[in-house]
Amino acid sequence: MEDDEADFECDCEDCISQKPTQPLASDCCGSGCQPCVNDLYDADIKAWKKACFGRHHDTQVDHKGPETKVIETNSFKSFQLEDIKCESSDTWCYRFTIPDRGSLNLDVGQHLVLRAQVEGRFITRQYTPVSPLKARGYFDMLIKLYNDGIMSKYIREWKVGDMVEWRGPYGSYQYQQNKYTHVVMLAAGTGIAPMLQVIRHIVHNEEEDTFVRLLYCCRTYKDLLLRAEINQLTAYWNFTALYILSKEDESNCHGAFGEDHYFGRLDETLVAKELPPNTSKCQALICGTKSFDKDMIKYLRKLDFQGDIFKF
Repeated sequence: MEDDEADFECDCEDCISQKPTQPLASDCCGSGCQPCVNDLYDADIKAWKKACFGRHHDTQVDHKGPETKVIETNSFKSFQLEDIKCESSDTWCYRFTIPDRGSLNLDVGQHLVLRAQVEGRFITRQYTPVSPLKARGYFDMLIKLYNDGIMSKYIREWKVGDMVEWRGPYGSYQYQQNKYTHVVMLAAGTGIAPMLQVIRHIVHNEEEDTFVRLLYCCRTYKDLLLRAEINQLTAYWNFTALYILSKEDESNCHGAFGEDHYFGRLDETLVAKELPPNTSKCQALICGTKSFDKDMIKYLRKLDFQGDIFKF
């Protein structure tokens, strides 16, 4: 039956109107995203062929089964936009309502895929929730908007009350309690999102002995995202943060009490200084722009880093 569904070709008007739109070559960023837009398309085509086959062959579908999930990986679901909060000059936090106080029930490090229809075709982008993993009734997304971004153009038009399509969760990151003595986080901009998930997961676990060090890079002090929560989390004994500001004027920067600042760029020398003496039991987590990620991996390899490296 599965082979018949896979080989089935339908040209009826009803089925063709529902056929998924194939992504353009330019829609794939080439950085190894999981899932890639092409993976999503392949899954959607498979589901479409199965539905078409069932429609034309009177296949009975058993709709009885487990309770409907809040969100699924095999289809997009619409969520209502509840609130929009400005986090910086180009980054916003969007809160979406989950009906009936449901929860995404994410695992640490997981992300969702956003879909939009722009200029007659579907596009997708990946974003990591910054709300607590088991938050009930809502989830929050931290999104940077670009002047020339196709998805950014769509997001700028969002209004409270709009319905927005999400799908997921995805992500291959798996954290094991006390596997590492240290977790060093190398983050830039909105790359703080998955790091925040991991930080909470570790410091809120009383059985954890892992020490977490966040190296968070932004151009200026005002560009630091979710700074208030990060500062609150530094109250835990096993978490510290260093704010690395590449374009900030040190003489005019007056941060909050207890904050640790570095004025300059995160280069190989600073990375070396921040690594623990024994890196064999250390995990390095990386999330930023393509160039940032590439540089961080290069530095770690040149420093003969012996631990595990994971790039979100």
